[in-house]
Amino acid sequence: MKRSKGTNLILWLIVLVVVFSGVTWWLMDQQLAQNKGQKTLKTYTLHENVIVGPFAVELTDLKKTNRIVGDNNATEARGTYYKVNFSMRNLQGTPLPVTLSQFKLLLPDGSLLAADNTASLLAVPTGKAFFLRNVEGKETINGTVVFDVPNVPLVRMQLTSGDGSQTVNFDLK
Repeated sequence: MKRSKGTNLILWLIVLVVVFSGVTWWLMDQQLAQNKGQKTLKTYTLHENVIVGPFAVELTDLKKTNRIVGDNNATEARGTYYKVNFSMRNLQGTPLPVTLSQFKLLLPDGSLLAADNTASLLAVPTGKAFFLRNVEGKETINGTVVFDVPNVPLVRMQLTSGDGSQTVNFDLK
Protein backbone atom coordinates (compact mmCIF):
# COMPACT_ATOMS: atom_id res chain seq x y z
CA MET A 1 0.00 0.00 0.00
CA LYS A 2 1.39 3.35 -1.05
CA ARG A 3 1.05 6.40 1.25
CA SER A 4 -0.31 9.59 -0.12
CA LYS A 5 1.36 12.99 0.27
CA GLY A 6 -1.32 13.95 2.80
CA THR A 7 -0.51 10.95 5.01
CA ASN A 8 3.21 11.79 4.92
CA LEU A 9 2.43 15.36 5.92
CA ILE A 10 0.33 14.17 8.87
CA LEU A 11 3.12 11.82 10.00
CA TRP A 12 5.67 14.65 9.82
CA LEU A 13 3.35 16.88 11.84
CA ILE A 14 2.97 14.16 14.47
CA VAL A 15 6.77 13.77 14.67
CA LEU A 16 7.20 17.55 15.04
CA VAL A 17 4.58 17.68 17.82
CA VAL A 18 6.26 14.80 19.68
CA VAL A 19 9.72 16.40 19.36
CA PHE A 20 8.41 19.83 20.39
CA SER A 21 6.60 18.31 23.40
CA GLY A 22 9.78 16.51 24.44
CA VAL A 23 11.86 19.68 24.21
CA THR A 24 9.23 21.63 26.15
CA TRP A 25 9.11 18.95 28.85
CA TRP A 26 12.92 18.94 29.10
CA LEU A 27 13.08 22.74 29.43
CA MET A 28 10.41 22.73 32.14
CA ASP A 29 12.27 19.99 34.00
CA GLN A 30 15.47 22.07 33.83
CA GLN A 31 13.65 25.15 35.19
CA LEU A 32 12.14 23.12 38.03
CA ALA A 33 15.59 21.82 38.90
CA GLN A 34 16.92 25.40 38.98
CA ASN A 35 14.06 26.52 41.22
CA LYS A 36 14.46 23.61 43.62
CA GLY A 37 15.39 24.93 47.03
CA GLN A 38 13.93 28.38 46.39
CA LYS A 39 11.01 29.13 48.64
CA THR A 40 8.26 31.68 48.53
CA LEU A 41 8.46 34.03 51.48
CA LYS A 42 5.33 34.52 53.51
CA THR A 43 4.23 38.14 53.78
CA TYR A 44 2.85 39.65 56.98
CA THR A 45 1.34 43.04 57.82
CA LEU A 46 1.65 45.56 60.64
CA HIS A 47 0.51 44.23 64.03
CA GLU A 48 1.04 40.55 63.14
CA ASN A 49 3.25 38.64 65.57
CA VAL A 50 5.80 36.56 63.65
CA ILE A 51 8.51 34.15 64.81
CA VAL A 52 11.81 34.89 63.05
CA GLY A 53 14.59 32.64 64.32
CA PRO A 54 14.79 33.02 68.12
CA PHE A 55 12.66 36.21 68.16
CA ALA A 56 8.96 37.03 68.14
CA VAL A 57 8.60 40.21 66.09
CA GLU A 58 5.73 42.62 65.52
CA LEU A 59 5.85 45.74 63.38
CA THR A 60 3.88 48.26 65.39
CA ASP A 61 3.94 51.47 63.35
CA LEU A 62 5.09 53.05 60.09
CA LYS A 63 5.62 56.78 59.63
CA LYS A 64 6.84 58.60 56.53
CA THR A 65 8.80 61.82 56.85
CA ASN A 66 11.41 63.91 55.02
CA ARG A 67 13.52 64.71 58.08
CA ILE A 68 14.74 62.87 61.18
CA VAL A 69 15.60 65.04 64.17
CA GLY A 70 17.86 63.60 66.86
CA ASP A 71 18.97 64.89 70.28
CA ASN A 72 21.72 67.09 68.81
CA ASN A 73 21.26 67.20 65.04
CA ALA A 74 19.04 66.23 62.11
CA THR A 75 19.28 64.55 58.73
CA GLU A 76 17.33 65.10 55.51
CA ALA A 77 16.06 62.24 53.33
CA ARG A 78 17.14 61.98 49.70
CA GLY A 79 13.74 60.36 49.06
CA THR A 80 11.31 59.70 51.90
CA TYR A 81 12.22 58.28 55.29
CA TYR A 82 10.19 55.23 56.29
CA LYS A 83 10.36 54.96 60.09
CA VAL A 84 9.38 51.43 61.08
CA ASN A 85 8.73 50.79 64.77
CA PHE A 86 8.67 47.24 66.07
CA SER A 87 8.78 45.11 69.18
CA MET A 88 11.01 42.08 69.38
CA ARG A 89 11.06 39.43 72.11
CA ASN A 90 14.03 37.11 72.61
CA LEU A 91 12.46 33.68 73.06
CA GLN A 92 15.69 32.10 74.27
CA GLY A 93 17.28 32.34 77.70
CA THR A 94 20.59 33.76 76.44
CA PRO A 95 21.48 37.26 75.20
CA LEU A 96 21.37 37.60 71.41
CA PRO A 97 22.43 40.41 69.06
CA VAL A 98 20.09 42.08 66.59
CA THR A 99 21.81 43.98 63.81
CA LEU A 100 20.57 46.69 61.51
CA SER A 101 21.68 44.61 58.52
CA GLN A 102 18.90 42.09 59.26
CA PHE A 103 16.35 44.70 58.10
CA LYS A 104 16.07 45.51 54.38
CA LEU A 105 13.47 46.90 51.99
CA LEU A 106 12.48 44.98 48.90
CA LEU A 107 11.91 47.53 46.13
CA PRO A 108 9.57 46.95 43.14
CA ASP A 109 12.50 46.11 40.84
CA GLY A 110 13.60 43.30 43.19
CA SER A 111 16.61 45.12 44.63
CA LEU A 112 17.21 45.34 48.38
CA LEU A 113 17.71 48.63 50.22
CA ALA A 114 19.68 48.67 53.47
CA ALA A 115 18.53 50.65 56.50
CA ASP A 116 19.94 54.14 56.94
CA ASN A 117 22.43 53.91 59.84
CA THR A 118 22.50 57.62 60.67
CA ALA A 119 18.74 58.12 60.53
CA SER A 120 18.16 54.94 62.57
CA LEU A 121 20.49 56.28 65.28
CA LEU A 122 18.90 59.73 65.28
CA ALA A 123 15.34 58.36 65.41
CA VAL A 124 15.73 57.27 69.04
CA PRO A 125 17.26 58.94 72.14
CA THR A 126 21.07 58.78 72.33
CA GLY A 127 22.32 55.34 73.29
CA LYS A 128 18.91 53.67 72.96
CA ALA A 129 19.29 52.15 69.48
CA PHE A 130 18.33 48.46 69.56
CA PHE A 131 21.31 47.41 67.46
CA LEU A 132 23.91 48.82 69.89
CA ARG A 133 23.44 46.02 72.43
CA ASN A 134 22.36 42.40 72.89
CA VAL A 135 18.76 41.54 73.66
CA GLU A 136 18.74 39.68 76.97
CA GLY A 137 17.04 36.30 77.28
CA LYS A 138 13.22 36.59 77.46
CA GLU A 139 13.53 40.40 77.10
CA THR A 140 11.23 42.41 74.82
CA ILE A 141 12.68 45.49 73.16
CA ASN A 142 11.08 48.24 71.14
CA GLY A 143 13.10 49.53 68.23
CA THR A 144 13.04 51.81 65.25
CA VAL A 145 14.65 51.20 61.89
CA VAL A 146 14.72 53.92 59.22
CA PHE A 147 15.02 53.57 55.44
CA ASP A 148 15.69 56.38 52.96
CA VAL A 149 13.37 55.24 50.19
CA PRO A 150 13.70 56.63 46.65
CA ASN A 151 10.52 57.92 45.06
CA VAL A 152 9.16 54.50 44.06
CA PRO A 153 6.17 52.63 45.41
CA LEU A 154 7.35 50.57 48.36
CA VAL A 155 6.61 46.89 48.34
CA ARG A 156 7.96 45.13 51.44
CA MET A 157 10.37 45.10 54.34
CA GLN A 158 12.42 41.94 54.79
CA LEU A 159 13.63 40.69 58.13
CA THR A 160 16.22 37.92 58.24
CA SER A 161 17.15 35.90 61.31
CA GLY A 162 20.64 36.52 62.69
CA ASP A 163 21.95 33.22 61.31
CA GLY A 164 20.36 33.87 57.90
CA SER A 165 18.23 30.71 58.00
CA GLN A 166 14.85 32.44 57.86
CA THR A 167 13.51 35.50 56.05
CA VAL A 168 10.02 36.99 56.21
CA ASN A 169 8.39 39.91 54.41
CA PHE A 170 6.18 42.63 55.84
CA ASP A 171 3.87 44.75 53.69
CA LEU A 172 4.32 48.41 54.53
CA LYS A 173 1.20 49.68 52.78
